[in-house]
Parts: sequence; structure tokens; C-alpha cells
Amino acid sequence: MRTAVLVHGCHGEAADWSKIMFGTKDIVGRKLLGRAPRGILVAVELQAELVIWGGVSTMKRCFGFVELWEGLSKEVRDIAKGIDHYFDAKSRTTKEEIENAAMYTRLRDIERLVLVSSPTHIVRCYQTALVHLWNRPGYEKLWKNLCAFQSDTCYEGATPNDVVVFEPWHRPDRPNLHLPEIGKALLTLPPGEAHRWIPEIEEVIARHGGKI
Repeated sequence: MRTAVLVHGCHGEAADWSKIMFGTKDIVGRKLLGRAPRGILVAVELQAELVIWGGVSTMKRCFGFVELWEGLSKEVRDIAKGIDHYFDAKSRTTKEEIENAAMYTRLRDIERLVLVSSPTHIVRCYQTALVHLWNRPGYEKLWKNLCAFQSDTCYEGATPNDVVVFEPWHRPDRPNLHLPEIGKALLTLPPGEAHRWIPEIEEVIARHGGKI
């Protein structure tokens, strides 16, 4: 199956950018792969013909860093250098990375798009891709074959336990709390005034016995 791997970028000023993108070592010295080397490894294992690097110019920088290749065998490195690499010079957000990658892979008649990102980011990447591909004419193969892999490193101080998913209500034995609607509404509040509205939300939660 013709396959492309999208390695999601990370904001250049994010804390622990190098750890997120390249990886690190755990307390016993084992290599933990970041997004970039995990993407290379996945591309080799799935015999991908293309790796798409998201995140504007930071990804082109990343490709040349020696840290990218640490922890990967010589065989993997040699195979990876024979794969096509496309550097997305336009995307600024996860949504734009998905849209541009889907369009580019479709133009090349690629059937499978594989997303690679951090454990604290990959769920949103996958959901964003599903939204983009849902019932979109001409993208049926990408929809059917979409898949995702996570790296070993997360945002600074975060774990997968810090990610929250709100599914639409579907269980009649539980009340409909309208969580997706509330979550989306929160994202419409002005971030510049968060110091005003976050304490109000926290107060409502505490008043009803909730915990943050």
C-alpha cells in the first residue's frame, strides 16, 4: 500500500522542544524516541514512500540534526535517506498540517496517511484528520486507511493522563452533560482575559463539589 508519514511539528519556542522532537533517555539510560526519529522508524517499517515534515522551517532544521538519527540503526538510517521527504513550508497549526498533508498525498495518489506525534498530542491529531477527511470526495482511501503512532516523549511535565476527550452523549443510562458543547464553548472565550474567566469557572466547579 502506498504510504506517507506525517511527522507533526512542534512550536519552536515550546519548552523541551528538543526532547519532544528528538527524544531523550530514561532513568536507566534507555533511548526514548521523539517525534522525528519515531516518524523515520515508522516510515521504514511501513515501507513508506514519503515523509512529510510539518511545522514550517523547524522541520527542515530538524532533519539535519544529528540527534534525529541517534537510536536508529545504520540500516534504518540508510533506508530513510532513500525515502522522499517533503517539508511543509506553509502550515502553522495542526489543522493546517493535516489539510496540506492530505492534499499533497492525494495528488501523489497515496492510499495511506500515517500520523506521528507525541502521546499528549496524537489524539487531537487523529481527531483533526477525521474531521477533515469525513465524507470528503476524493479522499476515501485516506479516510479508510488513516492511522497513527505515538512517540515516547510528551510536553514538559505532561503525560497521556493529562489529555481529556469529550465524546458525544450516547448512553441513555447516564445524563447528557453536553460536555463537547461546553468544551467547544470554552475555546471561544478570549484567551487574553483568561485571568478573569478561569477563576469564575473554578468557583462554579468547587461550589458543586468538583475538583481541579
